[in-house]
Amino acid sequence: GVHLGHRHLINALRSDARELELTSVVLTFANHPLSVLQPGTEIVLLVPLEERVLLLKDAGAECVVPLTFTQEMASLSASDFVGVLQEELGLLHMVVGPDFALGHNREGTIPALVDIGGRQGFTVNAVEPFTLEGKSARSTSIRQALANADVAAAAEVLGRPFSISGPVV
Repeated sequence: GVHLGHRHLINALRSDARELELTSVVLTFANHPLSVLQPGTEIVLLVPLEERVLLLKDAGAECVVPLTFTQEMASLSASDFVGVLQEELGLLHMVVGPDFALGHNREGTIPALVDIGGRQGFTVNAVEPFTLEGKSARSTSIRQALANADVAAAAEVLGRPFSISGPVV
């Protein structure tokens, strides 16, 4: 779900995009990477893709690009993955959270991305985490709150009431 931590990142992205005169683009995975990396793992999605795209745009993203995570994508090095983003989206600047990593085996840590960016022509802004009462806002904490039937705690991290949509049967 698009929670307060995500909104914090999007605010930083929008600010950087305005300053650099760029379009703010948010990448999201259409499918959870664990569905490819660990097939058979039970995955609890907080919101379906269509709703996530709307929530991301509502949070301020000018453009949202859903990527389908594949085995081929999982095998790309960090340098190759950002190279694809540069070719396909014109990547010039990235805004990421403090524990962000991408590429094969999560090799594209923030220091690695800064180094790759220096060679490939993009910059990286690692944003401090958004915290609530000293705890980072994370999807994991929302899932845990919902598993414990603590809808109020989930809503606190989401920054909005938790809801479910779908057909009633």
